Amino acid sequence: MHLNIFALLTTLFLSTSSLLALDSLDLRQLDFIRKTVPTEAMSLRSLSDTLLAEADSDFNAAELAFYWIAEHIEYDFEAEQLGGESADLEQVLRTRRGNVQTFSLIYRELCSLMGLQCYLIRGYANLKIGKELPENFYDGTVGDIPDRPNHSWNLVKIDSVYYGVDVSLGAGSLGGTEEETVFVKKYDHSQILVSEGIFFKIHLAADPRWQFREHPFSLTTFFKDIPYAKMVRTHQYGQPFDYQAAIAEFEGASAAKQRLLTLQSTHEFNPSNFNLRQYADALYNMGYTQSAGDYESKRLVSARKYYQEAIEVYKKVRSNPEVPQLVAQAHQGITYIQYRLDTKQ
Repeated sequence: MHLNIFALLTTLFLSTSSLLALDSLDLRQLDFIRKTVPTEAMSLRSLSDTLLAEADSDFNAAELAFYWIAEHIEYDFEAEQLGGESADLEQVLRTRRGNVQTFSLIYRELCSLMGLQCYLIRGYANLKIGKELPENFYDGTVGDIPDRPNHSWNLVKIDSVYYGVDVSLGAGSLGGTEEETVFVKKYDHSQILVSEGIFFKIHLAADPRWQFREHPFSLTTFFKDIPYAKMVRTHQYGQPFDYQAAIAEFEGASAAKQRLLTLQSTHEFNPSNFNLRQYADALYNMGYTQSAGDYESKRLVSARKYYQEAIEVYKKVRSNPEVPQLVAQAHQGITYIQYRLDTKQ
């Protein structure tokens, strides 16, 4: 995982030609960000309040959040790049160290605290698309397809427009040598709050609704060494995908249901054993969550359905010693739900 991210970011550092020089930035805005340094008393809430007070629009607030992270959070080479669904973001604020995933998580949290609609998107990156780079991150063969998302970024919805933000690629790149790797700060505006362009060519969301395409790319096609226009032609036939309806369904769902929808789509898009287990866990968690609380027959029936679906998916997971225990717990959950339904408690 670390080597993949190193290769991805190093390639961008060596090859990007569209980076803006420092004097092309809003120097007043950048000066404000540099003066807003982390303190022991600072929390994500207080930081978001400070940024929001400085912003003159939602777009500017989203921009300030990006620049604050880029200026004050150092790249952590030792941390796992893509882990679980959450992280101690206040700890990230205190240590001022983060990675690809925590950059995206803390950006989403800051935007949320400022009242902005922001999503964390997990997926895949291929930097050769749309660029004349000397090497490809993957050569497109099945054996090289990752078994799980290997990158994360954000989408911010402002006035019904979705803007892409990749904090890690937008803030800089990995440089140095194999013996001593360093993170070189160099802003790339093609990765910061954009609604079109190269950003949406080199990023492939693991949940196809966030590809914004009527004919989503497959993962295999995305990693083939072919021009972007050929990728489009490859997938322009067949039954159209109503991504707008899929996004509307997602945005109308609870946070727990959004997580389930994401992991279901991620598995269907790349049916690896890892993604299958993630989807099964999400079903189990929905069953567990909905079986708690005051008596409500409709919610309990729904919880039982999620447990049953989790059991069926767990049965398909290969070579995982935790699965039998999880299946047993799901059966216990179904028994408990039936008891509550029978006694109306």
